[in-house]
Amino acid sequence: MRKFLLVGLLMLALVFLPILSACSSSSSTTASAIPPVKTTTAAAAASAPAAPAASSAQPAVSTTSAAAQSEKILKIGVIGWFGASKHLDAIHGIEVMADMDNKNGGWDIGGEKYKIELDIYDSNNSQTTEVAAVNKLIFQDKVKFIMGTGVYGAAWLPTTEENKVIAMSPTHNYNVALDPKLNYSFEPCVVNGQSVTLIGWLCKNHPELVQNIVDAYPDNQMGHMISGGVEAVWSFFGGKVTSVYYPFEQTDLSSLGTKVATMNPSVFEAIGGGNQDYEAYKAAYRAGYRGQFFASTTNPATIMTQTIPAEALEGYICGALPTEFDPALTQNAIDFKTAWIAKYGNWEDPDIAASSAFACLKEAIKQAGSTDTDKVAAVMANGLKYEGATGAQEMISRPDLGNNRTVDSLGVSYVKVMKSGKPELLAAIGLDEGLSYFRVAFPAK
Repeated sequence: MRKFLLVGLLMLALVFLPILSACSSSSSTTASAIPPVKTTTAAAAASAPAAPAASSAQPAVSTTSAAAQSEKILKIGVIGWFGASKHLDAIHGIEVMADMDNKNGGWDIGGEKYKIELDIYDSNNSQTTEVAAVNKLIFQDKVKFIMGTGVYGAAWLPTTEENKVIAMSPTHNYNVALDPKLNYSFEPCVVNGQSVTLIGWLCKNHPELVQNIVDAYPDNQMGHMISGGVEAVWSFFGGKVTSVYYPFEQTDLSSLGTKVATMNPSVFEAIGGGNQDYEAYKAAYRAGYRGQFFASTTNPATIMTQTIPAEALEGYICGALPTEFDPALTQNAIDFKTAWIAKYGNWEDPDIAASSAFACLKEAIKQAGSTDTDKVAAVMANGLKYEGATGAQEMISRPDLGNNRTVDSLGVSYVKVMKSGKPELLAAIGLDEGLSYFRVAFPAK
């Protein structure tokens, strides 16, 4: 049971990593080149009381506010922290997908066409602000669907539940969002289960590598939380790992590099430190380590190469999104990437994983043929399969949490290997194989 708890903590912590990464540095993130929409949301909502009628939060942007009165409009709420680049990446990704669909005439819902309107709010990384924004979305904007990268969903999920509002990726408290008592809370984000899938895949396909693993973490609460979960996952698949720690926010990691080189593991992974992860790989290489670099997360090549020399990255294995390759791996990814470049002028491997909620909702409403949230939730909770820019995904059940409805998600996991500073596709782990790994780590009670 302790191992299962640790794996649950790992999932919670890894979903929390975008906040940690964004706080550690803004110079190595992709969304910083794209200015956020000017908004009064943070200031207004921060001072707003939590009561629905009193909320004075203002929307960051309403994407189709000038639409003709005759057009049918489907309003979708989006919440994220404008101060976190990965949150901005997700928001921009949702905006791009909405733009693409609106240009193609909108969504066909029960034989009628609807244009998509996004009401986007800045959470300001504040529970008070986030709760106020949700209240305004529900009680003033009359939104029935909320998605994004909020953090404090545990504080407002009772409100969305009571009002039959579907919440997608609502909180970093993973188990809270998947509580079997909730009927309208879903986690359709592509990152879910990816770390388990990547570790399971490596242990199955390269057993010679995983008998001597060293994982490095920052020596803080988050680092120790993640390490316990990662150790449990490795052990499920037969991997043997030693965890080492370095002082949090330490800029010179040469001593860590020397330790790794002296231990000379078959696999070295740095995880949980945001941009310090990249510094850890660089330090290990400079200290003489020449074993296998690996990460059970998705680290974009364009970000890593800002810190790690190409020769150090050679042969490095980690997760990838289909948009990271040139050309992108799927037609959806190609179309999305083209639309992103047309809208923002450049492509620097933004972290669009959380934007997969948009693709999930689109398919669920299409199959339901209705915007009635009871009908849409029933489709999502019954094994929905969908595909967006991040690849093919499906909703899966969580019997380990006592939840047999499909409220969580799993996607095709892409694995890349770095060659001459560029990513090359090493493997695409299909849904069935990924689910087999997931069930090992999260067995039914």
